[in-house]
Amino acid sequence: MHFDVLVIGAGLSGLSAASLLAKRGLNVATIDKAYCPGGSCGAFKRGDAIFDQGSSMLFGWGEKGFNAHRFLFNCLEESITMIQHELLYCVHYDGRKVRFFPDIPRFIDEVSTLFPGQRESLVRFYGDMQTMYQHVIVENPSYTTPDEVDKKAALKSLLHHPLSYIRFLSYLNISAKTLLSKYFTDKAIFNFFDKLTSTYCYVTVEESPAILASVMFVDNHVGGSYYPAGSTLSLTGALEKVIEQNGSTMMAEREVVSILFNQGKPGGVLLDDGTVHTADQIIYSGTVWNLYGKLLPHNETTEQQRSWAQKQEPTYPSVVLYTLVDKDVVDELTLAVEMLVGRPDALDEQEVTAYIPSVDDRTICADDEHIILAIGPSFGSWDALDQKAYQQRKKQEIERLLAVLEKRFPSIREHLRHAELASPRTIQRFTLKNGGAVAGPKQKLGNHMFKRQHIRTDWDTLFCCGESTI
Repeated sequence: MHFDVLVIGAGLSGLSAASLLAKRGLNVATIDKAYCPGGSCGAFKRGDAIFDQGSSMLFGWGEKGFNAHRFLFNCLEESITMIQHELLYCVHYDGRKVRFFPDIPRFIDEVSTLFPGQRESLVRFYGDMQTMYQHVIVENPSYTTPDEVDKKAALKSLLHHPLSYIRFLSYLNISAKTLLSKYFTDKAIFNFFDKLTSTYCYVTVEESPAILASVMFVDNHVGGSYYPAGSTLSLTGALEKVIEQNGSTMMAEREVVSILFNQGKPGGVLLDDGTVHTADQIIYSGTVWNLYGKLLPHNETTEQQRSWAQKQEPTYPSVVLYTLVDKDVVDELTLAVEMLVGRPDALDEQEVTAYIPSVDDRTICADDEHIILAIGPSFGSWDALDQKAYQQRKKQEIERLLAVLEKRFPSIREHLRHAELASPRTIQRFTLKNGGAVAGPKQKLGNHMFKRQHIRTDWDTLFCCGESTI
């Protein structure tokens, strides 16, 4: 069949692109390997309990700040119910519980209990970041990627607040650590900020570009964090509905094995069942490694292109433990998102983010139950294991992660109703994220902003979206 647009991948980015184009009247086909769309923003059921596959805390829904998701659903004229977390989340850090209040002065009070000598520096740092964020992001919201920004509009914004823009652009090629060094004298506070950048984008302050970190440190407080009522599947389901209601097509359980070229340009796809579909334009929502290492024919790419893609450094592989527990396991002070830090001075496998979405949404499991998801890094190799060794390794990981959760929820083992693990191999199998790297290429210096995959490729019929891109 022939379509106006073929979208490869039905994760959140692919579905967003497809729904916007379908809304504009184009004939779009969205192809995905999985039965249920969503990728990392999907969900599955065990009995009557609904588990988010990965994403369980979402930003960009607030009335203030950079509200990209709100903007998207407004464009689609699609309503969706979001539950706002009263607190963003909390971090169990060095024996203390640090609560992330939306109100930044109150958050500074909380952090100052850990670093009392840095209070004035915290006030100055967050004050400067808020001012810059207000001038650059809030007053001039842009939902266009940096490589697609209109130069005249950018110049107009720059002239409105030149000092803030110059400062913001000066952060492009320095690390978050360099930025923090201008404000803080206590080196221990860098370890704390490490935990924030590792939560937001899976990198340390030494790796993270200051231009990225400076926005993140403020944006989450201003915009808040949210959970979609009924699970994250509510989001992807709403996008799928827009696609189909506007006459476009969802192709589930079909994997693209190759992008086909016509007169030197991408013009179609070959699926795993042998069928061929063609289109005027193709949008790829997947990893840069799969694009250049698998889907684009070798004779249509250059050694330089393939080498560049291969050198993109992935974020660390992840494991996800899905548990269903008795309601009494979770105390009344538990937040929907809690980060459990192992060592303050290093990232190790003891660092786990616990998502308890049933704290805020009682519709996703029974009244006497809670859902606890534990997501964290996995540094050991999973590739060379045979089936028996693989299953044994999964059992060991379940035990390891339960031991981590047990420090926060002491009775979890005695009241465990269900537990299963997604290994890096599981994540790759269901989402095609290479090696289980859930966040794609690292957002690190030398691998950020304009050095990532652009929206436009070297072929004017192929576009890209998703976490591999700029």
